[in-house]
Amino acid sequence: GETRLTYAELDARANRLAHGLTAAGIGPEDVVALALPRCAESLVAVLAVLKAGAAFLPLDADYPLERTAHMLADARPAAV
Repeated sequence: GETRLTYAELDARANRLAHGLTAAGIGPEDVVALALPRCAESLVAVLAVLKAGAAFLPLDADYPLERTAHMLADARPAAV
């Protein structure tokens, strides 16, 4: 895409989001579902979830709704 981030910018953005996640109670043993297209924001989100100590579940908008519903039911994410 058009967005370019330095490592420092990526780290700062991921830290801000990670702080928001932990403030919302997200931490180790939690799963966060990410429904984002492949872009800079998705990389920020993945890194933020990992910094919060949680695991991420990537969701693809092109998946059939039944598959997405099954993935969400199976993983029971704490946040989407």
